[in-house]
Amino acid sequence: MCAVIFKSELPVSEIPLSWKLGINITAEDLDDRETVMRGGPCCTYNGKVVPCFYGTSPKASISITSTLLADMLKFMDDCGIFDRSIARPFLLLDGHGSRMMLPFS
Repeated sequence: MCAVIFKSELPVSEIPLSWKLGINITAEDLDDRETVMRGGPCCTYNGKVVPCFYGTSPKASISITSTLLADMLKFMDDCGIFDRSIARPFLLLDGHGSRMMLPFS
């Protein structure tokens, strides 16, 4: 999964839509929405297209919060990437106590 984290105090729902759409201002044909508003990078896993995850953090360039990590995991779960009838996915983290607060404590 590709994740784009905007450095902002605002929740991701208040970030301008144009930031999330990835508008290409250098596109020559502005009527071609496929080129102009491509959005973030997608990837394919087990035949499923996984869209880009967007989040915000006041310190996006230096750290990731446990809330952001939990949101990313929920996003992947909501995309139905893993077949829960085969195995229940899990995440093993090794972090020091100052960063792994709720929701992982």
